[in-house]
Amino acid sequence: MSTTDRGDLTRIAPPSATEPGVPRPRSAAPGIPPTDSPVAGPRRRGPRLLAWALGLAALCTLLVRISLSEGMDSDAANKALQGWDLLHGHVLLHGWITGDATFYALESPVCALVEAFIGLTPLVMHIEPALVYLLVLGFGVLLGRGAATGWAAALRAATVAAILLVPLASPYGVSLLLEQPDHIGTSVFLLALFLLIDRADRLRPWWLAPAGVLLLCTAGILSDDTVKYVGVPAIMLVCGLKVLSTRRLRSRDTAILVAAYAAVKVERYVRDVMHMLSGYWMTKPATKIAPSPTWPSHLHRTLRAVAALYGLFFNVSPVFAVLGGCALAAASVGFVRVLWLWRGRATRGELLCVAGILLNLAVYTLSVAHTPIPAHEIAAVLPLGAVLAARCVSPAWAWWQTAARRVCVVMAVAVAAPLAVSAVRAPQSPIPTAPPLTLASWLSGHGLHYGIAGYWDASTLTVDSGGRVAVRAVVRGRRGFSMYGWETRTDWYAASKHDATFAVAYDGPTTFGLIDSDKLGSADFEAFLGKPAEVYRVDGRTVLVYRGNLLDHVAAWLPPRYKRQ
Repeated sequence: MSTTDRGDLTRIAPPSATEPGVPRPRSAAPGIPPTDSPVAGPRRRGPRLLAWALGLAALCTLLVRISLSEGMDSDAANKALQGWDLLHGHVLLHGWITGDATFYALESPVCALVEAFIGLTPLVMHIEPALVYLLVLGFGVLLGRGAATGWAAALRAATVAAILLVPLASPYGVSLLLEQPDHIGTSVFLLALFLLIDRADRLRPWWLAPAGVLLLCTAGILSDDTVKYVGVPAIMLVCGLKVLSTRRLRSRDTAILVAAYAAVKVERYVRDVMHMLSGYWMTKPATKIAPSPTWPSHLHRTLRAVAALYGLFFNVSPVFAVLGGCALAAASVGFVRVLWLWRGRATRGELLCVAGILLNLAVYTLSVAHTPIPAHEIAAVLPLGAVLAARCVSPAWAWWQTAARRVCVVMAVAVAAPLAVSAVRAPQSPIPTAPPLTLASWLSGHGLHYGIAGYWDASTLTVDSGGRVAVRAVVRGRRGFSMYGWETRTDWYAASKHDATFAVAYDGPTTFGLIDSDKLGSADFEAFLGKPAEVYRVDGRTVLVYRGNLLDHVAAWLPPRYKRQ
């Protein structure tokens, strides 16, 4: 190494390429920059981005194929119909009565996006949940990766992907995560919020983090109150602890805390404006606390639901049950690790995941909304636990590249096996009352284009037919039929606009925990509508054809339990 002395300053001259031990720069042909040139970076980035795009497209295709292994129900069909209305300019969903979670800010717009390309078809109900789950997976990987790089980042990403994909080995997991618009999409808002706060110190200017929290919280609460009862308290708790520990009131944590609290008020104002502009109606969610004697039984069922959520139960093979147990164990270790380190090395993202899991389990266990199969209400516990498990991988392991490669290969095989099992599974319906696709074709072919049915047959038939046949849900009462006031539109029941000439009856047993009033048999229709002019048996359903307009016998009124939100 040569040096050049000038007085008291010593300048180290650049090493010569001919000196021993100094690697030669990788030269290229004339006119082509060497590989370490800054110009070569974008050229390498192009193939890398292409590989990522192809990988995501392949994963999305696989998720769609897995979704096709299970049937869809009317909850998913109604989301498709709402997306169809959004696509055709009904931005505020005028006349709609939604459920106690609207999914207005994510699932319905994604349905509209898919329908813009393929129209209103049954495939929409499989592509939309695949895209939403891909978003959950993507934000989970980003949050689970943290600040790690290299093989540590690869191991963390593989851990998140494995835990999120292993439950898809079972029909129950596919039905829960890919078939129902029940709160798994809400995880996108929670993960995005926690990711934003976890990286808040890197954002410039400082107000980007609070502004993003305000926007995401508002949209999330508008879509699902789970964000209000889980996400907002978790943010306020973690940021409040940070403010107390640093003893700095004027800080980014204070701004984020205020933004999360303000989002609850802003969302209320947004909903009031939508109300004034004749927006959708929303069923008031059950937010009361259950009686204390029921808490132990609720807790037991909630813990079983957590195990089922991770794929521990309802699996097609004991091998996959073991994988589910490993996933739950890894998430538990990550959970305990953060509790152990919470006053020292735990990051904001890790603390938020722990707080989110605790709040989601506590809120649901103590709520009157608790049901015997509650896993969909705590769906966010799965991706949050996956993030905590991934954070157990220390960046200090990055030098252990050979072992890291082997671990990634083993995890890839472990995940590929259950996915392959789900992908090759023959299509079937998780709810026996879902009507077969051929019934929609039969109705359209026989000139029957508008009718009524029970909830689980109505909207599914509408989407199955691509909108050529419209079947509206009704519920029986003491004096007759009335509109089904859940995930429906009030103008569907206007006798002045529509002429309903048939009813679809299901005379099979009530299964899968469905409400008895949701099942309408032939006797129910004949009791209130009289003898039909024609009766057909088609694919397990009874089609009753009448001469008059059946909507004259359906009361289109809003029950008192529905409240404009």
